[in-house]
Amino acid sequence: ATLSLLDKYAKTEGADIDTHALTYSRSRGHKSLRKIVGKKLPFQNNHFTLITCLDVLEHIENDMNTLDEFYRILKPGGTLILFVPAFPSLWGDLDVHSHHKRRYTENELSDKMRRARFKMKHIFYFNFIFFIPIFLIRQLQRLRIMPLAQNWGVHPVVGSKRVNDFLTRIFEHDVRLAPLLNPPYGVSICAIAKK
Repeated sequence: ATLSLLDKYAKTEGADIDTHALTYSRSRGHKSLRKIVGKKLPFQNNHFTLITCLDVLEHIENDMNTLDEFYRILKPGGTLILFVPAFPSLWGDLDVHSHHKRRYTENELSDKMRRARFKMKHIFYFNFIFFIPIFLIRQLQRLRIMPLAQNWGVHPVVGSKRVNDFLTRIFEHDVRLAPLLNPPYGVSICAIAKK
């Protein structure tokens, strides 16, 4: 979906460690895809003007190696955009099921990006409107007061289109407001940096 969106603006290339993800993306018409094998990304130095890494870095054991690789393949003056899950206090079974290695704070992510030689342009928490309810649910789950979902699939709910549309509108407002308000908390972090 991200490649489809970005294809409207520029030539895109994608990479993944998972063969199934690459096969699926090819079935959607994306041809410029590469498989990641090992720690080195399959691109030459100074290759990209923009790199997006959206909800991926938290899955990687050695995130510093990946940030160093992003720096290597980004052109001088190029931009890196990262989305990662925020706050270790929100850690829950969904993180475990999703194979996350960590959740970040702004300071931790900024520090790692600076160590990888990036110049930070903007970093902010987003999905802040839902932070308190999600925080409370995670605490109740941690205490086993609220039952945990046994099946992580998506299930239809009566009236779910209205609920989904309503929640989507709230999230759209959240995403527009977060960079302006720079809230002190959120479920996710957006970081924008330059080489």
